[in-house]
Amino acid sequence: IVLAETGEPITAISLLQQLLREFRTGDVRISAQALLIQLLPGEIKRLVENKEYVKALVLAKQNRDFFQKNWIDSQFLVDTAEAYYRIGLYDEAQKLYLYIIEVLPTDQREKFYLPMVEAAFHHGNNGLVEDFVAQYSYNYPNGKFSDELMLLRIKALVGDERLTEALGFLPSPLPENAELYKIAGSIYFRTDDFANCLAVLKKLADIENPLPQKEQFLLAESLFSTGAFAEAEQEFRRVTTENEFYDQSLFRLASLERQKGNEEKALSFLREIVEKGNNPRWKQYAERELQFESAAGRRQALDTMDK
Repeated sequence: IVLAETGEPITAISLLQQLLREFRTGDVRISAQALLIQLLPGEIKRLVENKEYVKALVLAKQNRDFFQKNWIDSQFLVDTAEAYYRIGLYDEAQKLYLYIIEVLPTDQREKFYLPMVEAAFHHGNNGLVEDFVAQYSYNYPNGKFSDELMLLRIKALVGDERLTEALGFLPSPLPENAELYKIAGSIYFRTDDFANCLAVLKKLADIENPLPQKEQFLLAESLFSTGAFAEAEQEFRRVTTENEFYDQSLFRLASLERQKGNEEKALSFLREIVEKGNNPRWKQYAERELQFESAAGRRQALDTMDK
């Protein structure tokens, strides 16, 4: 009590914990528990504010029983987890949400799965994402957060390049959801299923018009890959200079102009890639095409002179 009153709560907490470990019975235990319950929230909050996140979590775990019995309001732990998440401490947020789930009664746990999985996903721990979503699906087969969590699971699988497994988790038919359309379109494109990619992106275009630039390119490239060249040309022309696939789009436009016999237009697209492009691979392709064209022109000129 003296330590608490003289501004040394952490020492007081340590002694109270020692007292409760060593004296399992006695009237003084009730008073010790009451004082500990009084001191813990303030000390955990102080540790968080001082960015001593690990110490705060350890202290909370050491006194798990108080939270499980609702002797300490767990809301401040929720606030702390949210604070972790907001400042980008995703691993700490995930661990604290898991702790909250462990100490809360069963009927209060469901709503914390989504922020926990989001934190794990943003931390790059795709294995945990899969484990937590599977756990949620088992505990809450008709859970209110099933769609959001399934989307995160699919993104995690894509992040690990497990595209075939990700395809298996895509719902059929796809619900009207822009985020789901984007990830599905990307999966279909990367697995060379251009027909399904087109179908999904056209649905996305009904929701987001104009399309985001990444999806704009995927739409154009899928049309090109399926032989819909006239439509592909229109869509490639909608790809802007800020798009990371702009150089590839110019190269495709050059190919389409050649198909129509417009050699000079094709060459102008290739020159633009060489002069202004940012992608080394497509600049190299364009340079080779121009070199080939130059060599072909010289041969033609020599043939004409010989004649």
